[in-house]
Amino acid sequence: MILNNEKKGFTIIELLMAIMIFSWGIVAVISFMLHTFRQSIPLSYEVTASYLTQEAFEVVRRIRDENYLVRYHEDEDVRNPYQLWHDGLLEEGEEEAVGSVYYGSEELGSEYDEYLCLDEDEGFFHYADCDDDEKTTFKREVRLELEEREFEPGITEEYLLVTVEVSWEERDEEEKSKTIQTRLYDWYE
Repeated sequence: MILNNEKKGFTIIELLMAIMIFSWGIVAVISFMLHTFRQSIPLSYEVTASYLTQEAFEVVRRIRDENYLVRYHEDEDVRNPYQLWHDGLLEEGEEEAVGSVYYGSEELGSEYDEYLCLDEDEGFFHYADCDDDEKTTFKREVRLELEEREFEPGITEEYLLVTVEVSWEERDEEEKSKTIQTRLYDWYE
């Protein structure tokens, strides 16, 4: 009788080692994916906050530009020579203001301490009455300060220092914010 000890296949130890190495690989890939996902959420908040600050600057700039159009309009019925370049942004005689703006704003609003809502259909943020599922974690505050600087000796120019702060809460309930400033000049005068 001839015994053949050459068996083909894996021993149980080899099989267990292969399963263990394969499991370590799967665990490493899953932990990397979870880490990446956790890091991407705060980044999306940062990007949204940047867009919201830019939108606020554009709305304030549009209000200023519409004031020029009214002040210097060709049509006598529309023209208002007393329209100031910062009307709708600052009250008469005021040199600073705090408020809010949204895409369709015609003047500085007072909702800056409220959460912005997102209209999913239009893709715009607003302060109008909205359902809880439309509310975001973002708040936006616009601060305006009327200032002057000496352009040349004896010549001063007015500008509006616009500061936009967007704040939000992340999942760990830590409040974050992004603040950006720019200057708007009375470019027509």
